[in-house]
Amino acid sequence: MTSGSAAERPRGTIPRCGSPALPSSKALDLESGSAHTGSMGKRHRRATFAELVSALEQTPTTTPPPRPGLHGRELVDREGRSYAPTEDVSADRALALAAAGAGVVYDPCGCGGYCGLTWFSREEVQRMVAAGPPAIRRRRGGIREWRAQDGEVYLLVRDDVRWGDVLH
Repeated sequence: MTSGSAAERPRGTIPRCGSPALPSSKALDLESGSAHTGSMGKRHRRATFAELVSALEQTPTTTPPPRPGLHGRELVDREGRSYAPTEDVSADRALALAAAGAGVVYDPCGCGGYCGLTWFSREEVQRMVAAGPPAIRRRRGGIREWRAQDGEVYLLVRDDVRWGDVLH
């Protein structure tokens, strides 16, 4: 017989053209009906689909914090706190709120934050306050007060508003 013929091959090997028979990576044990990889280790049972689903259902889910920005009628700051709109404010009221510690965020085109918001630092807000009240220009410019449940305030400055050397 030629090398690699069925009579010469050990059980569980696959013949290769022009080469001696090589053992397969997975051989089927015909007596037990189970597949083995040739390792001597203990076989591990794989989880069923139902067990995987059950494990996922029992895993607690956490909602990721909202991204900073405008989300409908909610303003979320960079720390994840939520603010609700209260009212549009005058330039004098905006100055008083900023002097009292309100944060300031700027929507440069008045699109509702779609193209991004600019968040000002405390130092920049202090420079705005030192410059006096903002100049609200054209019809689209405006300043709205947003308030958190704990009373913290953000001023959302929209579109055509100038305020010191920070917003010009």
